[in-house]
Amino acid sequence: MANDKQVAMLKKGVAAWNKWREKNPSIRPDLSDADLEAANVHEANLSGADLSGADLEAANVHEANLSDADLSKANLKVADLDGVNASGADLRGANLTGANLSGDLRGAYLRGAWLQEAALNGADFREANLSGAYAMNSYFMKANLSGADLSEANLRRADLSEAILHRANLSGADLRGADLTGRADLSEANLSEAYLRGADLSGAILRGADLQAAVLINADLSGADLTGCRIYGVSAWSLKLERTNQQNLVITRTDEPRSPSITSRSHSSSISCSTTRRFATLSTPLPLKQC
Repeated sequence: MANDKQVAMLKKGVAAWNKWREKNPSIRPDLSDADLEAANVHEANLSGADLSGADLEAANVHEANLSDADLSKANLKVADLDGVNASGADLRGANLTGANLSGDLRGAYLRGAWLQEAALNGADFREANLSGAYAMNSYFMKANLSGADLSEANLRRADLSEAILHRANLSGADLRGADLTGRADLSEANLSEAYLRGADLSGAILRGADLQAAVLINADLSGADLTGCRIYGVSAWSLKLERTNQQNLVITRTDEPRSPSITSRSHSSSISCSTTRRFATLSTPLPLKQC
């Protein structure tokens, strides 16, 4: 349970709170399960604080320091977290539905967090853990998700346009109807078993990405760069492939020796686009075709 005196001090004003934190750097604030709904904690020093289970719905957390804070299962619905420093923060299972969250979230832990319709544009999620997060209809435009773990995340209809997902783990992620336009960078990303039905990847950079067993039905890959992608077992038909670069596609599993790769830029060659057809079994490797 929260320390009532500390909660009262925070509600009294950020200036007094920050002064107290400065004088007592060894004290870890206990604000767990605190009622801070609609509170103004703009620029508050909450680094390392225990805010687990706290109610911060509609709170003004603008530019607050939340680095290494425990916000697991906290309620941050429609809260303003623009410009926060939440690097290393624990946001497991937190409810950020409709929140405005940008700033530094490097290494933050958001496993199973609720991010539906959240505005995360331009946020720095490098090396963050968003595995299993619920981020339907969310906005990650221009966000940096390099090296982030988004495995099994629900990103259905999410806006990831111009996002950086270099070496991100999107294995098993639900990206149905997602927007990955604007040369979104998915180079060397793990998209194995990802569900990309109806996703817009036009112009996206997927150089060296792992697409093993991914579902690409009705996806738009026009103008995308698939150079060096691993495509073993991909389900692909009704694709848009105008101007798609398909050089050096890899048709074996990761646990198999690398086979001769596809070098053609053209999409005019034919291929059986079946969910059961494994490209590694084809006698003559051929590039993806709009089927």
